Amino acid sequence: MRHATTLFHQELACWYSIHNESGLPITRDRHRAKHRGSERECFKPFMNIQHFIGWVIASIACHAGIAHAGELDFTVSDLAVEMVHVDGGVFQMGSDAGKLDEKPVHRVTISKPFWLSKYEITRPPFSVFCDSAPYQTLAEKQGWAREFNKGWQPVEGGSFRSMSTGKDRPATCLSWDDCVAFAEWLTNREARAGRLPKGYQYRLPTEAEWEFAARGGNHSQGHPFAGSHLIESVAWFKENAEMTTHPVGKKQGNPLGLHDMCGNVWEWCLDHAYRRNKQVVTT
Repeated sequence: MRHATTLFHQELACWYSIHNESGLPITRDRHRAKHRGSERECFKPFMNIQHFIGWVIASIACHAGIAHAGELDFTVSDLAVEMVHVDGGVFQMGSDAGKLDEKPVHRVTISKPFWLSKYEITRPPFSVFCDSAPYQTLAEKQGWAREFNKGWQPVEGGSFRSMSTGKDRPATCLSWDDCVAFAEWLTNREARAGRLPKGYQYRLPTEAEWEFAARGGNHSQGHPFAGSHLIESVAWFKENAEMTTHPVGKKQGNPLGLHDMCGNVWEWCLDHAYRRNKQVVTT
C-alpha cells in the first residue's frame, strides 16, 4: 500500500498475545515479533496469522478519517480515535546489539509524512466495525484464542469481545487479517463520508514507519525505549503489568506524543521483516 500518508496506530494486541511481557519496543510482522533495546526476557515469537493487532499495531495509513488534507493532528470524532502527524525523515533502523533479524543497522528513508493513532486501538472502535460491517474475527470463527498465563493457554470462546476487558484497553485476540479488514472498512467508511481525500487510505504501518515513529521521528532523543531511558515510565511489561493489559495512555508518551509504543500488547505491522543489507525507502 503506497498511499500510506495517514496511518492507523492499530495496536490491537495480537490475537494470541494479550500483552507484551518485556515492555521492549516491539513490532510484529506477519511471522515474528521483533525485540529491541534490552536483554530482558521477552515472549517467544509464535507462528500464526494474527499479528496486526498487536501493538503497534502498526499504523493504518490513515488512522481515522481525515477531515482536511492540510490538517496535522486530527480525531475521528465518532470513534474517538486521535491521529498524530509524523513528518517523513531519515533514520538508522535496527540494532547491531539486538537479535539476528535486527541486524545490520541500516539507513532508511521515510519519504512521505503519515498519521499514526496516538493510542493503541481499543475495543469500542473495533466493536463498531464488527457490528456494522458485519465482521467476525478469526478467534470468533474458530471459537477460541490464547492468553499468556504461566504459559500460552487456549481459552474456549475467547475473542476481543470477551478478553479485551475495559473500554480503554487495547483490543486483543485479533489476527493480521482482522486488522487489515478493519483498516479497509475504515478507509471505505471515511471516503464515503467525504472525510478522506482521494489517494489516502487507512492501513497498518510498515515496520520502518512504526520504528521511525516509536523512536520519535525527527524529534528522537535517542532513548532506548519509546520516550525514556526508564522503561517503567513508558511501558507496561513483565515487572509491572501483573499479567494483564492496561488502559491506553497511562504511561508517558514519546517525543511525538504517541503512547504505549513499548509494552502493553504486541502490535501488527503491514509488512514482513525488513530487508537486510539494503537501504529501505518507504513511499
